[in-house]
Amino acid sequence: MMFRRANALILRATLLGFVLAASASEAFAGDTVVDDHGVLNPQEFSMDAVMRRIEEKRATNFDCIAGYEAAKAGMHVYAERIFAYCAEKGVTGALPWMAWIEENGYTHPSNPAAAAEWDRRSAELGSSVGEAQFRSRPVARTRRRA
Repeated sequence: MMFRRANALILRATLLGFVLAASASEAFAGDTVVDDHGVLNPQEFSMDAVMRRIEEKRATNFDCIAGYEAAKAGMHVYAERIFAYCAEKGVTGALPWMAWIEENGYTHPSNPAAAAEWDRRSAELGSSVGEAQFRSRPVARTRRRA
């Protein structure tokens, strides 16, 4: 039991260190400069950088993680754009988040039918989260009776 707690504390400290290092590196790196030699001090970990890569259709799976950060920070428009891009690219972890966005209606009116569709697609791709969510929806119970 003590060993697990120690590992959990070490993991938390490590993650906190990464977050602080990334924040500090952006805060103290200086302005981004683009010239004939390339880019000096690129803002690689900022939300603006993630959104730029999505607009340029060159985002990676790592950028999809930023959707979670955006959602939890209340930046729902960013979260929806990130998760929609990632879902389109086949990142199955983005599908339950798209369902969450549709269900909660942060960027537009709530749409439970669209949320159920995202969960159905997620379940079909083998996601246990998508399957559980889809089975809990009234539309799924209606389909099973028919």
